[in-house]
Amino acid sequence: MPRVMRWITRDFRIQNHLVTEFLYADIARFLVLAVHPTRDAIAGGATSRWRTIRFMLETMKNDLARAILKQNVFYDWMFYQSNKESIMVIEPGINLIKGTFIENLNLCHEVLDFLFIMSKE
Repeated sequence: MPRVMRWITRDFRIQNHLVTEFLYADIARFLVLAVHPTRDAIAGGATSRWRTIRFMLETMKNDLARAILKQNVFYDWMFYQSNKESIMVIEPGINLIKGTFIENLNLCHEVLDFLFIMSKE
């Protein structure tokens, strides 16, 4: 488990209560919008945003909280404007799909199904 996730689960006691898993959705939204790592941080071995989001999705038991987390990660895809916004806003979602395709195919299918349903709405 990444060091940051150990800190989050310990301090917020997320593993002990299903209701507190809703905090993961807020943390994911913060990661997408506010945390934009530099190239040096990425090259230095920092935990990537998509891996943190994948960890959250893999450990969550509350289905509603999982859906809200996925919505928070992929919401900006629906309204992305390349001339006004940074690519870093949609990068965690792209890497989440790419990374889960290799490492966790079931989660990849779940995320792609969510995107398909969300795009139809």
